[in-house]
Amino acid sequence: MKKFILFSILVFTFFGARFVYADDYEAKIKDFWNFVSANENDIAAMNSRDSPILYELFNRIQLIDKNIYVIIDNRLDDSKKNIIISSGGNRNYFNLCDRIVEMAPAYNHINPVSLFPPLEKIEPFTYGDIQLKTDDVRVCFDIAESNIELLFILNDEHTSILRTDNSGALYNIYMQMLFVMVQQILGERMAGEKIKSGGIIPVKVVLPSMPITEIREHIK
Repeated sequence: MKKFILFSILVFTFFGARFVYADDYEAKIKDFWNFVSANENDIAAMNSRDSPILYELFNRIQLIDKNIYVIIDNRLDDSKKNIIISSGGNRNYFNLCDRIVEMAPAYNHINPVSLFPPLEKIEPFTYGDIQLKTDDVRVCFDIAESNIELLFILNDEHTSILRTDNSGALYNIYMQMLFVMVQQILGERMAGEKIKSGGIIPVKVVLPSMPITEIREHIK
């Protein structure tokens, strides 16, 4: 009997904690969308990354969870701007992004979207004097693997930059640019679910590879 009582207490505590946790998220999500509703016209009219309303949106989405971000896509989609809820590629928070968008009300000028969709056109990435374009990158990987490791092969110019970087700091900068590039090509959800890891091949080698933009045709 004592064991049954103890078990019942543990079960109640576990589910009680889950309900409080869920209610806590729900209230914060509602507060976020209430703010969006009250400022819909200003958000729709926003065209600057330095807009105060964007900073306020960021601060309010962070109140839901520090791993969640909000981005306004200024391109129109069916006459509406996409307000993208992202986890920065962290697959552990994809479900929370989905839940936040599911709880969004209907808007006249804003379209809530869970996770970055794939982009048709990938703009060059710039860091100081370095400009990395999709044409500069090839990849090789085993398409039979469910969790894929991408090996990036850079053109001669970027390979030379990495080889002459005595600090070693540029490797991480390149990996960040390549990670975002892959996210933009595949979309955040597929990149998070399919890509396990990645690395840059530091020397010029001949391997079976493809342009980075073609990975969406092979990774399903």
